Amino acid sequence: MAAFTFDELTWISHPSGEGGFESNHFFDNNWGFKVVCGIASYTLDETEVFSTPGEYSKFEYWIHKPIDYVVPDQDSFVGPVTKEELLEFIEELKARPWVEGWSPGGQGE
Repeated sequence: MAAFTFDELTWISHPSGEGGFESNHFFDNNWGFKVVCGIASYTLDETEVFSTPGEYSKFEYWIHKPIDYVVPDQDSFVGPVTKEELLEFIEELKARPWVEGWSPGGQGE
């Protein structure tokens, strides 16, 4: 199985404003994640605003758990992490076993 690459992330502008980006991704094992960068971040103090996510060097992520839904807020994001650390996390998440639970996008209810 090929390693997950940064280019596989589908980015959209974050509603926080210019320079903020987010990406949501789900795997067949019912695990997923959200990644943010730029001014959308909670733990980062970006001094420069870039026009693409790939220009940033630090990211934060939130895990879409199949069970025990946790609201994506400041306390549930992990970071800052480098692009390499982010990809290591993604590979680990992709390899986790299937877990029955809420469907992607659900509220865990």
